[in-house]
Amino acid sequence: MKRRKKTYQLTEKNAVIAALFIFQYSILIPLMNYVNSSVLVGVSGMALFLAAFLINRKIEIDLRTGIVLVVLTIAFLLKTLFTKTEVSILVEFLMIAVPPVLIFSYSFCPKTFLTCSYKLAFINFAVLCLMPFIGPKVAYMRFGYGMLLTVIFLYLQLFHKDASGNRAYFVLNFKRRKLLLWPVFIASALEMVIFGSRGALLAFVVFVLIHRFLISRKNAVWKLLLFGLLIVLVLNLEFIVGALISIAEDLGVQSYALRKYEYQLKFGLEEASSGRAGLYESALLTIEEYPFFGAPLVKYGDGTLYAHNLFLQVGRDFGVFALVLCAIFVAYCIYLMFAKKVKQDTKLIISAVFCISVMRLMVSSNVWERPEFWVLLCIVFRYKTLPSPRGVSVAK
Repeated sequence: MKRRKKTYQLTEKNAVIAALFIFQYSILIPLMNYVNSSVLVGVSGMALFLAAFLINRKIEIDLRTGIVLVVLTIAFLLKTLFTKTEVSILVEFLMIAVPPVLIFSYSFCPKTFLTCSYKLAFINFAVLCLMPFIGPKVAYMRFGYGMLLTVIFLYLQLFHKDASGNRAYFVLNFKRRKLLLWPVFIASALEMVIFGSRGALLAFVVFVLIHRFLISRKNAVWKLLLFGLLIVLVLNLEFIVGALISIAEDLGVQSYALRKYEYQLKFGLEEASSGRAGLYESALLTIEEYPFFGAPLVKYGDGTLYAHNLFLQVGRDFGVFALVLCAIFVAYCIYLMFAKKVKQDTKLIISAVFCISVMRLMVSSNVWERPEFWVLLCIVFRYKTLPSPRGVSVAK
């Protein structure tokens, strides 16, 4: 009995570190004007791993995730040796990939992770909310995806109910906190839409759809009403965007994201894709040229060279076979979100990290520079072993 209690305490501590890892990139955004983001996140990730190691007093590596990491490291190394690939690309990849593999190989309590993420969502909001108005300018994409974390986890606190129908799923005294929750949720969502990127809004919309249609226990009538509401919003999207632009202008706020929405609605996706259409075409041509082992790797730097799409990037860098494996993994993630065998806590974590990582990578960013993708890989590979919280009996 004592041994079980100690295990639960340990997994709860691991859950706190895991939640801190998810939020580290966002909370560190103010420092990224002064320090290279990859280096900053790499150092922060290793510091969190050191904390996890001191708590657990051993190193654990999930076997399947470890195999993927080793295979990719060998592939990067071979490309470094036999193509014109800089060694720094391999080093940066390892700095991004190794810390999440080490941290999320430790067993952690899903409920504690969700509770801690809810609290960090407020801290994250406090760090980011004034950045569009004061201090050094932050890239709209970085800001949008940073605020996305707050929006997702506050949404869960407001709208998710557990199996017993209890809305106060992560913290006690929900009714008292509701007065604070709603204003912060609305403010963070508006800032994400106005000052962030279109990809962040897309990720949140997909998360809501996954939650309401795959995870939530709401009946068919509520789901039908939600679907009808979405149709109404889509049909009136141009009017809504125009109204938001007018409000922003009245407040003296310039929004690149809203202007992009308006431009996209008027002229189509390709015209408003910020050059992505050309990047997608280029990536497809490169895959045709290097179908088996991928093209020589390049430093993507300012984002003008990577494909801005998870599947095209993997195919461009490592060939069609790697692309197919990546597609199978994404399909498996979606399956787990509605599979009855997966506990609801775990579904929420998988869906949140899926939208934070995969949905972002579908339209922007470089998969080799996103630690959240490795977090998703670890959680999905070992979802069966995630423990129940303290005080809850474990199924035999």
